[in-house]
Amino acid sequence: MGALSVLLVALALQARPGPADVAVRTSVDHAAVEVGEPFVLTLEVEHPADATPSLGDEVELPLGDHFAVIDRDLAVSRPTLDERRLTTTRRFTIVALAPVEVLPAFDVAFTSPWSAAVGESEEDAEDDGTFTVSTTELPLVAATVLGETEFHRPLKGFRDELPEVPVERVPWWIAAVGAPVVLLLLALVVRRLSRRAAPAPPPRTPMERLESLEGSVSEDLAALQSMHYSLTTILREATDERLGEVRAAATDGEWFDSVRSDERLAPDVRDALERVLERAEAVKYARQRPTRWSVEETLDAAKAVLEGVTNGRAS
Repeated sequence: MGALSVLLVALALQARPGPADVAVRTSVDHAAVEVGEPFVLTLEVEHPADATPSLGDEVELPLGDHFAVIDRDLAVSRPTLDERRLTTTRRFTIVALAPVEVLPAFDVAFTSPWSAAVGESEEDAEDDGTFTVSTTELPLVAATVLGETEFHRPLKGFRDELPEVPVERVPWWIAAVGAPVVLLLLALVVRRLSRRAAPAPPPRTPMERLESLEGSVSEDLAALQSMHYSLTTILREATDERLGEVRAAATDGEWFDSVRSDERLAPDVRDALERVLERAEAVKYARQRPTRWSVEETLDAAKAVLEGVTNGRAS
C-alpha cells in the first residue's frame, strides 16, 4: 500500500502544471507616446486548461510609480488548436506619468487544482499548486511635448529683461584661416547632396521571405521557435493581403477563427493552412522539438499553402 501511495504522489507531482507549460506574451499598440497619452497593453497567456492565470478584476499590474492603469477589458479565454490548452487575453489601458523608455516586466500568477494528493508528506502538502511566470520588458518611449533642453517661457510682452552680452570681435587672422575651411566644407556638402541616392531594393515577395527561412534551420530550440513565428507571420500577412483584411492584432486562434469560415478561400486551402498552423504552434510554444526533416516538411507545406492562397487551391 505504501508503494502505491508513493506512485500516486509521483504521478500527481509529474502532472502538475508549472512555468515550463505556459507562455506569456505582452505587446503595446504604440511604441512611442506622449506623457499622459493612453496606450493599450495586451497580455496574452497560453496555458494548460487546468492552470488558471490570475487575471481577474482584482489583478494589479506592478508597473511602478511612472504608470497608471485607467481602464481594463474583461479577460477572455478561448481554446487553442490543442483543445487541452487555452489562450487567455486581457487588455489594459495605461498612461505614462513621466518620461520613460521601457515598460517594466511583471509577474503573472497561476493556480492549479493540484494541491495535496493522497499520501503526500507534510512538506509536499504545503505546495498549494501556485506558481508565477515573468513577462519581458517592452520598449516604450514616453516623452514630454517639450524637448530635454527646452523650458517653459513667459508670454511675449512679459519677458524678463535680459542683460546685454558684450560682443567680442573675432581676430582677423582666425577669419582668414577659417573662411577657406568653411568654403571647402560647403563644397563637400553640396557635392554629396548632388549625388543621387541609390534606389531602394524592391520588397521581397511572401514566397521569397518563406524561402529565406530555409537557411535558418537550426538545432537550437530558440532559433526554431523564432523561425516558426516568422513562418506564421508570413502566412497570415499574405492571407490578409489576398482577402483585403487587417487582422495583425489578433492572436493566432482569433485569426484562424475568422479565416476558417471565409469562403473566399477554397476548403482545401483552409484545411492545409490549419495543419501548418498547428505544427508551427507546437514548436512556438515548446511543446515539440522538431527534427530537421520535420522542419523542412513544414516549410514545404507552408509553400504549398502560400501558392494556394495566391492561386485559389493548395498543392
